[in-house]
Amino acid sequence: MTMVNGTLLGGGDSRRVEMRAALVDVTGAPAVGYVPSLEGELVRPVPITPDQGGDWSADLTPNSLIESTSGDTLWAVQEGRTLSGVPIITHILVPEAGQWWVGQLRVDLADTQTGQGSIVYVPGEAGPQGAQGPAGPAGTDGQDGTPGAPGADGEDGASAYEVAVTSGFTGTQTQWLASLVGPQGEPGEQGEQGPPGADGSNADAEAYTDTAMTAEVARADAAYEPAGTATAAVFAHTSATDPHGDRAWADNKFATLTALGTLNATVTDLGGAVTNLDGFVQDCLTRVAGIEQGTAWLSALNVAGNAQISGGDLTVYDTSKGYRLRRGGADLDLEGTGADLVTSVWSGTAFNGTQHSYDRYSASSLNVQHAGKREFVDGLYGAARHVLDPDSDRIGFFGADPAGQQQVTGASQGETVASLTEALAAYGLVVNVAAPAAKGVYVPNGWGEHWRAARDTASATPARIVTLGGSATQGMYASNPITHSWPGLVRTALQAQYGDGGSGYHTTSLSSTVLASGDAAALAAWTTAGAIVGQSGTWSLSANRYGPGITGVYTDVTGSTMTFTVRGTTVKIYTISGGTRPPFTYAIDGGTAETVTVPGGTAAVQVTTITDLTPGTHTVVLTCGTTTTGQYLTVAGAAGENASGVIVDNLARAGAGSGSYATLPESALNATWNGGINYPASLAIYTAGPNDASSDVAPDVWVDNVAAWLRGVRDLGTSQGATDIILGMPHLGRHTTANYRYAEYAARLRSLAASYNAAVVDWWEMGRNSWPYWSTLGYWGTNAGTGGAGTDSVHLSNAGFAAMASPVIDLLKA
Repeated sequence: MTMVNGTLLGGGDSRRVEMRAALVDVTGAPAVGYVPSLEGELVRPVPITPDQGGDWSADLTPNSLIESTSGDTLWAVQEGRTLSGVPIITHILVPEAGQWWVGQLRVDLADTQTGQGSIVYVPGEAGPQGAQGPAGPAGTDGQDGTPGAPGADGEDGASAYEVAVTSGFTGTQTQWLASLVGPQGEPGEQGEQGPPGADGSNADAEAYTDTAMTAEVARADAAYEPAGTATAAVFAHTSATDPHGDRAWADNKFATLTALGTLNATVTDLGGAVTNLDGFVQDCLTRVAGIEQGTAWLSALNVAGNAQISGGDLTVYDTSKGYRLRRGGADLDLEGTGADLVTSVWSGTAFNGTQHSYDRYSASSLNVQHAGKREFVDGLYGAARHVLDPDSDRIGFFGADPAGQQQVTGASQGETVASLTEALAAYGLVVNVAAPAAKGVYVPNGWGEHWRAARDTASATPARIVTLGGSATQGMYASNPITHSWPGLVRTALQAQYGDGGSGYHTTSLSSTVLASGDAAALAAWTTAGAIVGQSGTWSLSANRYGPGITGVYTDVTGSTMTFTVRGTTVKIYTISGGTRPPFTYAIDGGTAETVTVPGGTAAVQVTTITDLTPGTHTVVLTCGTTTTGQYLTVAGAAGENASGVIVDNLARAGAGSGSYATLPESALNATWNGGINYPASLAIYTAGPNDASSDVAPDVWVDNVAAWLRGVRDLGTSQGATDIILGMPHLGRHTTANYRYAEYAARLRSLAASYNAAVVDWWEMGRNSWPYWSTLGYWGTNAGTGGAGTDSVHLSNAGFAAMASPVIDLLKA
């Protein structure tokens, strides 16, 4: 597979853009293709979901691996629609590997294309690098860039002492410092002698005696305070009334008895100026204490009831209602008490204007009410992601426009589910990318409970499907009836998802004894492909339609062999007992032959089970033992099964009609062994009709036959109705033009489906009830080149079988 990437253009929510990639031919017309290297791999449209930014990726099958009857193919990538509803298409050719941008793979279809061998191109691998060209002229110097920010300070380097230690010094830092002092140098040369000084005298020092010192002190004292003038000046200053001239100023500034008289109205008169001042101060302190303790009013703070402010927390309460704002209390920042707490916002700046956005928090229960539209946004003041609007009874999620109450319509055939999906999409709760039910598919309510339960637990217990019908179900003219019939393609798809339950049942109707009477060319091709049951000796087709697959081949020749190639850890061999029959032997993968005795008595299906085989494919050889006259060994088929996964048993036989599976006297073992109590399945798919129409079977008879099988599966013996059923109408093609029975069968089929709660897959309706329409799609096959397109009247090509398998796979995976 190849990954293709792209980005959407345009606004809006990219996740709601309709995107998918579909297979087309080179003219842009839809094409049907498949990949032969992947067995049963039908190429289907690939849904694409962009992310919120518009980027998308798709894992697509390379076009070179796809085979199609339309010739060369392209992928058409639809990226939404124009305003007029026209799809926006990009045609690309997908390479075999790698990751590509969608623009690299774009193909222009403007030229006329024939679709027959047209060639389109995509980028190939890069070639070798060319030689270097001459250097171009030097460009002008660019402007200096802005200086970068200063770098962080580096770590301090080592000290000189630490460097010395690192270099080998041993000792303390003091010892290192001492080591820096060198030895004393040699004395320097003698300098020149200076000039001689003047001779000194000792007379002044001798004259400075104690007597002279005393006299000198006396003279200094007299000069400092003559006649005691300093002492007198200090006394005069301290005795003055206002020596600095500032006392008159202070008399006008400090409180006096006269000034305090104006305060006596609020201060208790205790009989004196000083006492009144003390009372005034005490009154001030009392008022401040009252404010601090919440027992006094604070100017400009109007509080009705009790209010407390402590540590940044505000509490307001009285006997009926209160609230508090606090920073602690387990993050309960706003609380109410005594009654409901209602919050809102005013449009004005002083609690005036219009009041909006009411929230009521109930005091009596865990209940919050909101009045007005509520929007959940992707950020403050951001775009609304979810909207609840009770005023207009509208809601919207994930960016969807708010919508009113939706009405779910429909009563059956899955219409209710589709209506519900549309309703949820209107609210934005889901993105509806589900494709509408395929044309011709009808599913009643409640269908699929048994199949889905078995499918979802297949990893532990096998989930079984049986398919019944004629050549259109057996796989006539597919390249390999086992793997490329529509049941084979269903097997491959389901086992890939839910587990490999083994190859399932291989009926002897795929032996040369049965097929030789049909088409020799097809038999040769299938033999080469290893798609048939091998045989040797003499075998004949049994007239009795016994057991799974309503067939049997018999021999009365000792040593005749029948060889089955099956896959699984368990092998089951189905033979017919009753009367007188010879024994037979079986050998697994060339091992020792084991003998099995076939009991006599009433005709019955004998099952021989071999377990504990190694996982994988095994060759089972049955050999007829010694016979006597009138003894016949009859073999119905063999199966390979695993202990878990999905098992698909194709029990169809070319030429079978509605009576082939009914519980009729000549086929008393049929219904119980084809989805009934002896061979129960979680799902049975019944396809019969073209052979009845060509035989001109009356509609009433056809209905009786189908109903007989339905009852055998749902209600015969110990059946408990635990099997889901699909009734299929294969495309009639040009199988008959003599009557209009098939239209009558189709009408009766719908009634039977409703009665038995069965789903319907009508391939005839899907094919527009037209052989030419499917012919233009290459769905009809040819015996000359099995698997390819041809002009057969009723048998299909590989592409036709893939078209039949597609709606069944979708239904069974849903």
